[in-house]
Amino acid sequence: MDFSRLQKKLDEPPIAKLLQQIDPSGNQLMIVGGAVRDCLLGRDIGDLDFATTILPRFVIDHVVKAGFGVDLKGIDHG
Repeated sequence: MDFSRLQKKLDEPPIAKLLQQIDPSGNQLMIVGGAVRDCLLGRDIGDLDFATTILPRFVIDHVVKAGFGVDLKGIDHG
């Protein structure tokens, strides 16, 4: 399986900065959704969706500190 397109996306400065801020050591951070499908089909990857075992409050705090916006739509649903 060729994951070079996915790695290229993860290496983009904003994404790399976000991943450094979240620091998933000891937790799970997984890429899910359309990015996985597109990677498997050899397509260019658009947006990235992540699933994690990290608590939402922790993720939100670190994402905001990194200078990103947060859309809280759906937060009440976990």
